Amino acid sequence: MPIPKAVRVRSGRNAILPPFLKSPIRRDCVSPYLATPVELVERYATSKQRIRILEGLLAYRAELRRIGLRSGIQWIDGSFVEAMDREPNDVDVVTIAPLPSTWIPEDEELFDADKARARSLCDAWFVDLSTADLAGLISDVTYWFGLFSHQKQSQQWKGMVQLELVTTDSDAAASMRLATLKGESHERRG
Repeated sequence: MPIPKAVRVRSGRNAILPPFLKSPIRRDCVSPYLATPVELVERYATSKQRIRILEGLLAYRAELRRIGLRSGIQWIDGSFVEAMDREPNDVDVVTIAPLPSTWIPEDEELFDADKARARSLCDAWFVDLSTADLAGLISDVTYWFGLFSHQKQSQQWKGMVQLELVTTDSDAAASMRLATLKGESHERRG
């Protein structure tokens, strides 16, 4: 199912992804909406700022794969997936994956939200699936789902997008599409 169109709700200025389509009891109709990186680019690369953010997200994903993340998902959310009167500053992303035993302390900055935001325009958070603390894991996933499924200002229930982490071919295609869009944008200005 493609990423649904954002809908405007009475309690907020921004249009948000709906929390479900058709029926909330059908799993294939509820958020998070499964998408590929190419679909994310096609839907949200609508300005120079959004293209920069998407480039940062793809670079962040490449860095996670570089340190050995081989499976997992990412929830994409925040003002980036809303239709707003202003440009977003970053994209909110929670990576839910097993942390590989091969990662080194120098890679810690990938898991520091401030450093990730400065480096890749990703307000990035991480949930480690390799933990033995199942109660803590359930608590972390529940926290992030609850936070991401509600708009901060209005507390309106809303949807989010989910990407598989390891989609290198699709990430490469998304990067190529962004380069094309940047070129088209540059040609229109020139």
